[in-house]
Amino acid sequence: MSLSAYGLMHIQQALDITSQKREAMIAESAYYRALNHGFRTDPLQDWLEAETEIDQMLQQQFIQKFQAEVMQRIQELEKEPERHLKDLFKMYTDLLWIQQEPSGSQDLNEFDMIKKVKQFICPLLRPVSNDAREIAEVITPALVPLSLTETLPLPFLPVFFAVMSIIVSRFGIERFCSDTVKS
Repeated sequence: MSLSAYGLMHIQQALDITSQKREAMIAESAYYRALNHGFRTDPLQDWLEAETEIDQMLQQQFIQKFQAEVMQRIQELEKEPERHLKDLFKMYTDLLWIQQEPSGSQDLNEFDMIKKVKQFICPLLRPVSNDAREIAEVITPALVPLSLTETLPLPFLPVFFAVMSIIVSRFGIERFCSDTVKS
């Protein structure tokens, strides 16, 4: 899956990489690809392969940085034990709704979106404990690429992923995933 323009913009902003810097990285990688093959390859193919390689590298760096921010938000939210599951769920659905408005994806309500999210994450969560941090370690790297490619329009907000992890933790994975089909 290739990054959407929206996903690429988020990566570049988060990693403080300009379009010119990314393009220079791609050009350098394409040059070394061609050099390694004695300049007998198609320059366009070298460029496209370099672009894929650089975008994958940047995506991994973004996910690592984003994951660290999610863990920090979990720690902050867990310091507020007075936050009830109902409040967290409201925050979660509000963040989903905010995300859908600009993209025009208003044909899905927040509960339909939650179902889609559950279809992606529940199979991954089966071997995981109910610890919010462990849940976040599984779902963040799985969902962020889907969001970067706009396969699943989720907000690029660490607090969203933190809240989602805490909700799953408090519900318990088995209960949270009880209405999804087991594979």
